[in-house]
Amino acid sequence: RDVTSLCWSHDGACVATGCYDGSSYVWDSQGVHKHTLKGHEGPVFALKWTQRGTMLLSGSYDKRVIVWDASTGRERRVVQGHAGPVLDVDWRDDDVFATASGDRSIKVWSATDRRFRDVVEDGAAGGT
Repeated sequence: RDVTSLCWSHDGACVATGCYDGSSYVWDSQGVHKHTLKGHEGPVFALKWTQRGTMLLSGSYDKRVIVWDASTGRERRVVQGHAGPVLDVDWRDDDVFATASGDRSIKVWSATDRRFRDVVEDGAAGGT
C-alpha cells in the first residue's frame, strides 16, 4: 500500500499512517499495529491527532473527514461538506477543527456537537 500521509501523536506514543487505498493505520512507537481505520473511499491525504491524543482526524480525496476515537479505532463522526478533495485538517483544540479542500474552501467544525461553525469560501484568495 502506498502511504500518502502520516502524523505522530503529540506525546510520540503512536503514529498514524494514511494510504492510497483509503485505509489508515495506527501504530505504537515500537511499530506494533494498534488499529486499522477503514471508512474512506479514496486516498487519505491528511491526518492529525488532538493535543491529548484522544481523537484523530483523517481527510481524503473522497471529500470526507472522519473523526476517529483513538483508543478504540472507531468512527465518532463523518463530516461531508466539501466539493473537492480534503487536502489538510487541523485541530484548534480538542473539539474544534478545520478542513481545507481542493474546492478552495476552509471549513470549521465541532467534533462533539455536530455543528458546522464557519467557512472561508476562497482560502487561497490573495495568494499567487
